[in-house]
Amino acid sequence: MATKKKTPTKKKKATRAKRDVPILSRQKDWPLPWMGDFLDALYDLGSVWHAAQRAGVRRQRTYQARKECPEFAEAWEDVVESVTDDIEECAVYRARYGDLELHQGIVVKDVRKFDTTLQIFMLKTRRRKVYEQKLTLAGDPDAPLHSLSNDQVLQEVMAIMATAKKRKMADDPENRLSRN
Repeated sequence: MATKKKTPTKKKKATRAKRDVPILSRQKDWPLPWMGDFLDALYDLGSVWHAAQRAGVRRQRTYQARKECPEFAEAWEDVVESVTDDIEECAVYRARYGDLELHQGIVVKDVRKFDTTLQIFMLKTRRRKVYEQKLTLAGDPDAPLHSLSNDQVLQEVMAIMATAKKRKMADDPENRLSRN
């Protein structure tokens, strides 16, 4: 009986969605020649240090210019908001649909991997009232920790530690032998 040879499946190359990048360097005549290049690089890279390096300026100078030029500060904030929107969009997509398993940019398995930590984080930030954790030491179970004074917190922590020490002593076999 002849067996059929399996034809190797062609591996898919993972691609990233490409967005229209605002060319801020050509939108306005900036007071300093590097400002537009810096904003474009900040949009591309998402890092002030790397953007300053690409624009050929010191990072400290970019912060100084942001303080001195309100238009530059506003454009900087717009870029940061845009990058943050992109990151959020990617996080929502990954939380909902998972990631393909990749090796060196090539799809290894057509199986989705989900990031549970990302999903928990997104739920906790988007539905704070439902998913937030309340930490209470004693007293009213609905009273969060910040409603206690520092002295009250210290007293509660000391009481918990004393109780834990008593429990440990009671469970320790060496202490049981010495008591008998």
